[in-house]
Amino acid sequence: MLASIACVLFGGVLYLVRHAGARVHVAPFEPAHEPLRSLGGIAREAARLDAAAWMQAGVVLLILMPMARVLTTLVFFMRRRDWVFVGLGLLVLGALIFGLAV
Repeated sequence: MLASIACVLFGGVLYLVRHAGARVHVAPFEPAHEPLRSLGGIAREAARLDAAAWMQAGVVLLILMPMARVLTTLVFFMRRRDWVFVGLGLLVLGALIFGLAV
């Protein structure tokens, strides 16, 4: 969670520093440009210190947190051989993956 906050904060500060005098244009929503639509693109753009990529990386980390928690509990329940909770965890993980895919 802290890594996500740090990424978004760094990207926000970087954006404000680079666009301090820019005027705000309120227009219809435009989706993110092409490189920010994949994990590899986000990583490449973040390496170039693109502010939007850093903010996007923070959001991706925030989205992945529930998946990491479910995977951690799955490992825990597998080690305890509690197959009912392993099944439930797999169901929850499937729902999370489905939600990201759709």
